[in-house]
Amino acid sequence: MTDRNQYRDTDFFSKMMFSKRKEPETEKESTADEATTNMDYIQLMENVDTLISLYEKSKPSLQKFNPLIAHFFKNKDK
Repeated sequence: MTDRNQYRDTDFFSKMMFSKRKEPETEKESTADEATTNMDYIQLMENVDTLISLYEKSKPSLQKFNPLIAHFFKNKDK
């Protein structure tokens, strides 16, 4: 099996088609874990609250466009 690996390392076609497998990067995984533990949940909840309030404010205007959008999709199906 090692002879195949050595041949694959020297053969141009094999290098091009079957490149070496990347080693798993454990450092990135640890930084991702740190990012989730250091997350500011209060800021996150404030942002979610802002998004919900913006949606509630824009909901009446979106309802005005609902018939127009429904008409567009109705004509698209024909």
